[in-house]
Amino acid sequence: MFAIVGEEEAERAARLTDGFTFAQLNELYVSAALQKHYEPEVKIQELIREMKAELNKEKTQHWHTPQSEPRMGFVAG
Repeated sequence: MFAIVGEEEAERAARLTDGFTFAQLNELYVSAALQKHYEPEVKIQELIREMKAELNKEKTQHWHTPQSEPRMGFVAG
């Protein structure tokens, strides 16, 4: 059987995602599966933290965080 995270990590993730919709859980699963494919380990708690931050932006309607100083100009690459 293919496991994305271990049993303990899955139980911790279940507690951290209490209140997530089915769509949000599906998004988390897909993100974790992609991370498993491309990286040596899945950081499920970090993925959950990032999702919660994005959900909070939606609730508060604050999409951008202010920068410490205004920036103008071009970036040389």
